[in-house]
Amino acid sequence: GTGETLTGLAPFRFPFRTADGRGKPPVVSYRRSALWLRHGLQANTSLATLAASLSMTTTSSGQPLDFELTRDALDTLTLHADYAPRTAYTLTVAANTALLDGFGLPLLAGEIDFESAPLPPFFLLPGAGRSYGSAA
Repeated sequence: GTGETLTGLAPFRFPFRTADGRGKPPVVSYRRSALWLRHGLQANTSLATLAASLSMTTTSSGQPLDFELTRDALDTLTLHADYAPRTAYTLTVAANTALLDGFGLPLLAGEIDFESAPLPPFFLLPGAGRSYGSAA
């Protein structure tokens, strides 16, 4: 034997990034996140149907967060949401046997916890050796 193992097609799920080596969840810095579609989608799949299988909530209170889903390429979706700075969120994917990838595999459940980045600090701090008033 060659020691090679064949496993077949990967299941239809979103391959979310996991926590970093310190156990901290991923941090997003923008109001959009890419979702990779490993095998694409069936030609007749509507984004509204796919979006209905996704839900986003704040992790602490479970408060729902509205989002928009767009398809930018055959293998990429973009999730747009108005994240609040320094807030933890949970994106949940519900299994849906009616949603099929390009090879006819049904969508499996998944979940990811992530955080939004804090707002960037001032580029130039007030009073850092500069005068902002009118010249005397």
